[in-house]
Amino acid sequence: MQSTVVIIIVSVLAAAFLVLFIIAVQNNAYLKRDVHWLKLQQGRGESSHQEETGTNRTLDKEAVMEAIRFNGYVPEAEDDRVCFKVQGDSFVIDVDRLPIISVVKYFSLDPKDWEMDLMREAAREATDNIIMAKVFLTGDNEDDGIVFQVVAIENKYEHFKDCLTRYMDIVNDSHRRFDKIYHELVDNRKEQESMLARHGEDNPGEKKYLS
Repeated sequence: MQSTVVIIIVSVLAAAFLVLFIIAVQNNAYLKRDVHWLKLQQGRGESSHQEETGTNRTLDKEAVMEAIRFNGYVPEAEDDRVCFKVQGDSFVIDVDRLPIISVVKYFSLDPKDWEMDLMREAAREATDNIIMAKVFLTGDNEDDGIVFQVVAIENKYEHFKDCLTRYMDIVNDSHRRFDKIYHELVDNRKEQESMLARHGEDNPGEKKYLS
């Protein structure tokens, strides 16, 4: 009789421990699930905070202006573009086709002051020698001005902010290469004209250099 009672008590205790074990396992699973959910919420919150603070936000006109300010320049908004000056040179960023964005430096021209055929030749050669940059003349007769341009695809503020000065360097490099090519072409022409000129004939008038 006593042995039967002992067996019953042991069985009850074993069942109780089993139930407690099952409950503990379930609670642990629920706890893991809750912790996982909290981590997800925290990650979403951090992502949302990043977007709000501009570290992962989509690039728009205001973000372009903010990136210019971050790099130490003063932006001025003009319709679908943003302008700013660097050591006297004017840069323009077109924002009307985002995420396609262009960084431009422009100079107006007076055709009387330049060898325009050599300008066109130098622009073509400079463009061929630089992968990202383009150099081209503007206007109905390609004699109103000259453009140094970089075109890129920029979706996010953070990336554009970090790349802006690099784009400016590429634009400035295309300007320097154009000047070098144009000067060489002008010098070659002068040398040829000097060799062909008759004695006592006036030398051709001097033309300007772009700088």
